[in-house]
Amino acid sequence: MPNTYHTITADAELIAALRRNDAGAWSAFHARFRPTLEAYANKTDIPRWEWAACISDVLADESLRLARRDADVPRSLDAYLIRAVRNKYLYTKRAASCRDRNHLAASAQLAGEWFIPTTCSEDARRASAGPDGETLEISDALRRLARDLSERLTAEERAILNWVSEGIPRRTIATWLGVGHEACAKRIWRLCRRLRAEAAERSRSYDGRTRREVDRFLRRANDH
Repeated sequence: MPNTYHTITADAELIAALRRNDAGAWSAFHARFRPTLEAYANKTDIPRWEWAACISDVLADESLRLARRDADVPRSLDAYLIRAVRNKYLYTKRAASCRDRNHLAASAQLAGEWFIPTTCSEDARRASAGPDGETLEISDALRRLARDLSERLTAEERAILNWVSEGIPRRTIATWLGVGHEACAKRIWRLCRRLRAEAAERSRSYDGRTRREVDRFLRRANDH
């Protein structure tokens, strides 16, 4: 049985190295936890073709998050990362199922083949369906926030957020962008961090009920 104190100490040293941006710290983080997560994936029958979307993306996202000096560090990184992989896999399954239903609902048949005659924006899809396909009501306050934030995004940034929301693996996004996996993960993390900061800034310019509703939404988002 591993010595718990030594495990915690080793994890703390690794996180400290991430925060110092030491050379090799990112690779060491992946090497330290990947075997544990792959063993969990094998045990719980997560398909191997989903490992890139689950294990690789979780390791990339969490190593970037933990590199922040203000990030909370869980007592057991192994258990925390295992939960993150499980949640990522369940989200990926739900997102894929939702995409299939959306595509089927939008399809039409012509000469014996199915095709999608029109395309819908991410805003349009989210206005009508949540992550499990259920009806999702979006308030005017959140629509205003989304519109205001969208105005500051480039077309490529909107595409990246759309791909992330659809559960597309980071390695696939990296290929589409023509960059490395680590560079892609950092770019997504920085974009999300920027949007959180801009959303908080934008909320301060709102009045009354709109500001209260946006602030509640941001607090819930920060808890996840």
